[in-house]
Amino acid sequence: MELTAIAMLKASSDRALQGVALWRRIADEVEQEIAAGTYAAGDRLPGEIEIAQRFDVNRHTVRRALAELAQRGLVRAERGSGTFVEPRRIAYPIGTRTRFSEIVGGVGREVGGRLMADSEEPASGAIAQRLRIPAGEPVVRLEILRSADGLPICAGTTWVPAKRVPGIAQIFRVKRGMTAALAHFGIRDYRRHSTRISTTSADALDAQRLRTVAGRPLLLVDSVDVLPSGEPVIRLEILRSADGLPICAGTTWVPAKRAPGIAQIFRVKRGMTAALAHFGILDYRRHSTRISTTSADALDAQRLRTVAGRPLLLVDSVDVLPSGVPVLTTRSRFAPDRVELVVEG
Repeated sequence: MELTAIAMLKASSDRALQGVALWRRIADEVEQEIAAGTYAAGDRLPGEIEIAQRFDVNRHTVRRALAELAQRGLVRAERGSGTFVEPRRIAYPIGTRTRFSEIVGGVGREVGGRLMADSEEPASGAIAQRLRIPAGEPVVRLEILRSADGLPICAGTTWVPAKRVPGIAQIFRVKRGMTAALAHFGIRDYRRHSTRISTTSADALDAQRLRTVAGRPLLLVDSVDVLPSGEPVIRLEILRSADGLPICAGTTWVPAKRAPGIAQIFRVKRGMTAALAHFGILDYRRHSTRISTTSADALDAQRLRTVAGRPLLLVDSVDVLPSGVPVLTTRSRFAPDRVELVVEG
């Protein structure tokens, strides 16, 4: 249904994209074409000159658009050969049973898990609070690198109460997965209690482990898993929350015939829900949400009062009417130092 939604809304994109950076417009349109199957994994994209002629822009703008597509993980550039579409990203649903091995293995990829480092340490105040244990109580810290088909996709730090899982590091090295390692200690079922999503930049160690470059935006996922009783068993990372600054800059596409003159209405109502209500759309719901990262361009930096190049959360969503008919699709860019996305349910 996602592709259908994109196709239905694309007709109004020209007017909606006024004022959007040209390189981003090109990147967005090519991304939609990749999603629709116009370009399949392994296909070579048209050359810079051809793309420049198509969009009536200079080659510098095209290079910026291709760089953005590469940053989104959609294409790769090969010197002397061109730009090629990367294999489709793994959809990673976050729900009450979020298991890396099941998600990656379920799409036919080879699952890999490697323990890079481990230690036992006293729980800090933040870790203790999330695990509901006394501050200073021993926890085991595990630095884990997870991969799909041999390609690293996740580097994480996990904290587990030491008294519940003595020797878990040695067990993990054998089992090569957290679910199997916990089962060794009789923990055969656990669920996701909370997930918070922000961004960070790859440091030298991240870059080495994930085979990327230092400074590249990364998704930062902070989660707590609990036993069926509700007792926390696993904890990952710490994030910050919002202040009074702008937190989000977004681009929204709406079918023109459904909401004629919506731009003028929005300027008065100053909110999408109120603007849609003007056209009799009193109820709509989120159909799909995909979260990635991007870097702030000059316009983002100006609007969000940040600096160009800073990592931003990139959220692509489709909202539908109660009948299931798509009503709008939005690409939002959040300043992650001011807001964290919370996955409910």
